[in-house]
Amino acid sequence: MLRTWDFKISLDGNKPDTTLHLQIVNAIIGAIESGRLKPLTAMPGTRELAASLKVNRKTVVLAYGELISQGWLVTQSRKGTFVGENSPSGSRYGIHATPSKITKLEVDRSSAFRASRNHPRSLNLTENFADVRLVPYELLARSYRRALVTCTRQNSINKTDPMGSPELRKEIAEMLNMEKGFRVSHEHTCLVSSFQAALFVAAKITAKPLASVAIESLTCPHVRDTFNACNVSIFNIGVDEEGIKVDELEEICQSQAISAVFVTPQHQYPTTVTLSAHRRKKLLKLANTYDFMIIEDDHYGQYHFSKFPTFPLATSDTNHKVIYIGSLNSDLVSGLNINYLIGPPSLMKKCAEAFSLIEPTINITQETLITELMQSGEIKRHIRKLTKIYANRREAFQNLLQEELDEWLTFSSPESGLAFWLKFKTYIQMDELINIAGNHGITLEAHSYAGGESGIQAIRVGFAALNEIEITMAIKKLKKIFEEAVNLKKTA
Repeated sequence: MLRTWDFKISLDGNKPDTTLHLQIVNAIIGAIESGRLKPLTAMPGTRELAASLKVNRKTVVLAYGELISQGWLVTQSRKGTFVGENSPSGSRYGIHATPSKITKLEVDRSSAFRASRNHPRSLNLTENFADVRLVPYELLARSYRRALVTCTRQNSINKTDPMGSPELRKEIAEMLNMEKGFRVSHEHTCLVSSFQAALFVAAKITAKPLASVAIESLTCPHVRDTFNACNVSIFNIGVDEEGIKVDELEEICQSQAISAVFVTPQHQYPTTVTLSAHRRKKLLKLANTYDFMIIEDDHYGQYHFSKFPTFPLATSDTNHKVIYIGSLNSDLVSGLNINYLIGPPSLMKKCAEAFSLIEPTINITQETLITELMQSGEIKRHIRKLTKIYANRREAFQNLLQEELDEWLTFSSPESGLAFWLKFKTYIQMDELINIAGNHGITLEAHSYAGGESGIQAIRVGFAALNEIEITMAIKKLKKIFEEAVNLKKTA
């Protein structure tokens, strides 16, 4: 079985009692026993895996030797290393939930500030602005033409599965199994057109009569709007440098019925922090104890920069309490809207039913296009290319922030995602800051992350849309912008 996706495992650099080669051995055995790695799956070469894990190649050679001696892996001359044919096959998981009625979606627009003044050389620091120079237009054009011809000849444009293309769902499941430690099949996958749609159907199917939901106190405005549209009461749970405060959540669960908790454990939005390991364990334990579902948002999750990336919360879920939301939108071009939910088949069917009420038609040509690009390995290669580019841009952005803006800002370098959370050391009027930035040719954006509350002295800025020369220009301009904003406050 050929590998379309890279096999990734997570190592813990804080375990001095367990050598790295034994961690690799245990991780691969666990992947085989769980079914994540199927019999005869081609394993990455020792150099490739060593580079991926950022360890010495001899460490991987030692681990492979141990696995081969135990019969977990086998080698074939001139072909490579494979999972043994008689290795244990994996099990599937399932989540059960009660259905709820679907009601009309009514969403108020969230407040946001944005300014660019149509500056002829505006530099965009909003995170939703992609670098169009990195889009492989020729590849997309050829592939889209083939997909359109294929769908037309097979008369399949109007023949759709409500859960999305089975072929694409298989590719996404394989990607998640190999890259992020999941153990799922296409039956656990439901495709939707946007993050907002994914969140809406997850909110609807997890709703319970007289129960409330809990969300992070700082979050994307669309999250709060979506749950308000579902007519449920919302509890805001605090966030700190370790992510959502699970002790605070536990206190609420002791007195209130909670049906769902929305979290961003991989890359907290907007603060970019990663949920700590002990809070992850406690959150899963609370979900089981108080019988609520966890809605995990990871639609910024393709780009990781740490040496030991953390797998999604859903991969540690043994009690079937997590619905996972992911996206392929940022991998090629944002115009290709492929988002997905991961859960048990019974729950995913309910998601498909809810989604069909708000968007009854599916773009089968687009799904065919993405399927072809995933099967050919083009998306994997593009993600790998973008990750290297974004890692360099992140480092350049971070270094220049420290050099030029240390007087006005504090921040932590994000382990994943394409944005920084910048906290001000002195009070700055946010709308004035953004207007001043627009006058200097910098586009910034600030949302009501706390649901209408004012006074948050921080802003989320994206770095992915600018090359390193443009990043230097942008930081130099930001320095002038902050100086002007602070001086404006002094003269007010």
